[in-house]
Amino acid sequence: MATSITVALVQSRLDYANSLLYRVSTRNIHKLQRCQNTAARLILQQSFTPSIQDLINQLHWLPVQARIDFKIATLTYKALSSGQPAYLRELISPYKPSRQLRSSDQSLLTIPRTNLTIGQRAFSWSSVFIWNSIPLSVRNAPTISTFKRRLKHSTSLPFLPKPRHLATARVSDSSHPRLCSAL
Repeated sequence: MATSITVALVQSRLDYANSLLYRVSTRNIHKLQRCQNTAARLILQQSFTPSIQDLINQLHWLPVQARIDFKIATLTYKALSSGQPAYLRELISPYKPSRQLRSSDQSLLTIPRTNLTIGQRAFSWSSVFIWNSIPLSVRNAPTISTFKRRLKHSTSLPFLPKPRHLATARVSDSSHPRLCSAL
């Protein structure tokens, strides 16, 4: 019961329009991460002694930054595979080199030029950057469910958490209930 209420209240707020949070300041991402950490501790009724990364893994949740990147990658897959939504499909274009290269059959996208850093927060740039960093075996998934499963379990991406034995840094946790009330 506590799990479903927390997921409904907290996780849905974290996921709502989170693709707009791409490349937002680390400080703001940490605020959202603290809310997710607090929700994980409430659900599992844990004190501050266990590692928050272990708790998040136990719930099969992705950290906030990974959720943002996961959502952008999923939207990109949907736009490429079905052409829907059309307004997003128009923002991305396949990479077509002028001559035959090894990268020709890699399902890459063309990176648009931007003059400002804020242009890199746009979907047209962020989706391409994330898509091109995904391994080919994940990009060529036949269905959306297969794509999501492969993407979540891929360890070669910088935004996805590494398995416990490969992790070098832990997600910081200074949970405070007041921070979550803003959601």
